[in-house]
Amino acid sequence: MISSVPLCLSRGGTLALLGGLAGCLVAIAAEHRQISRGATTLLTAVFAMMLLSWFGWEPIVSRMSTLWTGAVFDQEARLPMWARCWPLIKAFPIWGTGYGTFQYVEPMALHTATSVGRSWLYAHNEYLQGLLEGGLVGLTLGLTLLGCVFYMGQRALRAQADQPAWGLVLGGVFGVTATSIHGFVEFGLHIPAIAVLFTVVCAQLCGIASPLLPPRPGGQAATEGHGSPSETVVRCFGLAPLFAVVLAVALGWLLISQSRKAVIVDVLQRRAEYLRDAAPAESLPRQIACLNRAVFTQPNNAELHLQLGRAQLEFFDALQDRHPDVARRWQKPLRQALLIPGGLTR
Repeated sequence: MISSVPLCLSRGGTLALLGGLAGCLVAIAAEHRQISRGATTLLTAVFAMMLLSWFGWEPIVSRMSTLWTGAVFDQEARLPMWARCWPLIKAFPIWGTGYGTFQYVEPMALHTATSVGRSWLYAHNEYLQGLLEGGLVGLTLGLTLLGCVFYMGQRALRAQADQPAWGLVLGGVFGVTATSIHGFVEFGLHIPAIAVLFTVVCAQLCGIASPLLPPRPGGQAATEGHGSPSETVVRCFGLAPLFAVVLAVALGWLLISQSRKAVIVDVLQRRAEYLRDAAPAESLPRQIACLNRAVFTQPNNAELHLQLGRAQLEFFDALQDRHPDVARRWQKPLRQALLIPGGLTR
């Protein structure tokens, strides 16, 4: 892992790796724990350096040199995009614009010709996007949860100080630290696989840090009225496991169905784009058919409705050129419905 991160030429990933290692060293120093098995640590570093030398240092050095030469600010357009977000944050300071709305509100702040045609789906900064979409309330809640995870991670390190699992806990703290640092320059937590794994690691750290129940007398389970005062048991007349199974199945079905709809819509959109590029005028009816099915699959998707409306307007213009009598008959009602002054002609 140490060698693969620099080889992927990700500057943010490399900085997150170094930051995670620094966080682990701070956690170790806070516990006054000596780093054991130094030979193993040194051997790991040697193998990582050998792999880097095998694949070559030139691409890595060329990519990372943009950090200290300042070229990264000239090559990347993230800084201007981040600057454009501040007026939107000032307009929606408390509750934000709503989660998932960044790609729709960011174009509202475009002021230069160089920004036209560039689309940003994410802010490439988890904290800035959290502030824009969730406001001060959402960002405060997120930072509070992250702080609680770090606190529980430190407790977990203390709880496993003399246990074999201490190294695994330290790896969990390293992962949380690296992901938090990487969030300043990327949108990793918006990727489902990373978000799920990050949640699992956080839950494991919190579970390890939680106080363990005292041992039961004779190793037997506590009977009614003889359990530990700190233990909470949810029985619900024996239906709690059934409720949990039903809830898990319902959540799984919801995730699968929504994922299936997203895949169908993505395929239909790509099909419509391919038809538009291949034969813009001749394929308009097929484009409309694809977009109609996509809108039927996700009726709450405003972007799909906009694409369908544009395709229908293009089809009407083409119809007006070929059959002016038919187009003239429909021009007035369409103009009144769409509130487009001057008609639909270009």
